[in-house]
Amino acid sequence: MNIIAIDGPAASGKGTITSALAKKLDGYHINSGSIYRKLAVLLCEKVEVEHLSDIAFEAECNNLAAEVTHDIVHHLSEVSDALLYTPNISSITSKIAAYSSIRKLATQVQLDMIAMYKHRYKFLLLEGRDAALVAGNSCLCKIFITASISERAKRRVKQLKNSKFSSIHESILRQVKDRDTGDVMRILDPLSVSEDAIVVDSEVASIEEIVEFLAAFVLLKISAFCL
Repeated sequence: MNIIAIDGPAASGKGTITSALAKKLDGYHINSGSIYRKLAVLLCEKVEVEHLSDIAFEAECNNLAAEVTHDIVHHLSEVSDALLYTPNISSITSKIAAYSSIRKLATQVQLDMIAMYKHRYKFLLLEGRDAALVAGNSCLCKIFITASISERAKRRVKQLKNSKFSSIHESILRQVKDRDTGDVMRILDPLSVSEDAIVVDSEVASIEEIVEFLAAFVLLKISAFCL
C-alpha cells in the first residue's frame, strides 16, 4: 500500500489536484478537509453554535464526537456536499479542528477508510492537514500545494458562486486570511510544510501540467524504492 499525503492552505487547489492525481494513478482520494466540514455541518444541525461560549462550544464538540463514533463513515456519507463550502461552515470547520476530540474522530475516519480501500487500490491519496500523521510509515511522499492569498480568495468566490452562494471578494479574502491564521496558530497539527515535502505553486502551471508532473514524481519514487 502506497499513501501520498497532500496538504496546503485553504483554496490552494489541493482538492482539485488530488482528485485529478488519484484518477491519473488509479488511486483513491480521501479528503480529510471534507470530513471536518461534514462534522461542522453535523454540529450546526445539532445545536446553534453562534451564541455559544468557548467552553460550551468545546463541550458540544466533545458530545458530537461521542455520539457519532459508531458507524461514523455512514453518518458523514449522508451530509450533502452542497453545504460544505459556505462561509459559516468554513469558519466553524476551522474552529472545531482545534479540539482533540474532533481531530481524533477525523483521524479514525481516515484510518477506517484506509482499511476499507487499501486492498482495492495501489495508491491512497490523503488530502488534508493531518494526512502525513495518519499515513505514518506508509507515506510514500508528501506534497504541499500553495498559491497566493489573492488567488485563493478568487477561487473560493468562484466555488461559492458555483454552489449557488453569493459572496463579496473582500469578505472572502478576509475569511481566507483568518483561516490561514487559525490553521497556522492551532496547537494541534498546525499548517506547516514538512521538510521532506515537495512544494508546488498551483499558479505557475495548469492543473493538467501539475498532475502530469506529480504523477511522474510519484512513479519515480516507486521506482527508487524498487532499486
